[in-house]
Amino acid sequence: MKTLKYLGLFLVLSLLITGCKESVDPETEAKMKQAGELHDASLASGREVVAMLETTDDLIAQVEVAVPTIEDEMMQQDAKAYITGITEAKADYQLWKETLVEVPGHEHQHTGEAHNHNHSMDEATPDEILAKQTELSDYINDIKNRLAKATEMAQSVVDEYGTQEVQ
Repeated sequence: MKTLKYLGLFLVLSLLITGCKESVDPETEAKMKQAGELHDASLASGREVVAMLETTDDLIAQVEVAVPTIEDEMMQQDAKAYITGITEAKADYQLWKETLVEVPGHEHQHTGEAHNHNHSMDEATPDEILAKQTELSDYINDIKNRLAKATEMAQSVVDEYGTQEVQ
């Protein structure tokens, strides 16, 4: 009878323990959702940057061919600055890619962007995770904007001073 009593008590306690799931704070859940959305948006921006970078080597070569034909020294310096802007954006993209981290528990498909699994955010607070994803999102969007501006200006140099094909 004692065994049955303890078995019953054990079953009740087991049901209570398994029935009480860890409740997630709505504020925490909202921050993690926002961090996941920022992560996904960053990946999309990263893919846009990759597409933009595919044409930059040829564009840089065309600007380099055009620079000696530019008589205005200030315009030559600007053209060189556009090349520098493109190469810096390219380097910054590599840095962004190396520092990209996932949001713990966020489901998404890997679409070619490397994720840094060495810098796990599993132990970070929701505020830290959101801050990191905001930082990474701002960084890739800044890269995308700078790259767009530099390539636009470099293309204007090519359009105005030389449209020679680079072999």
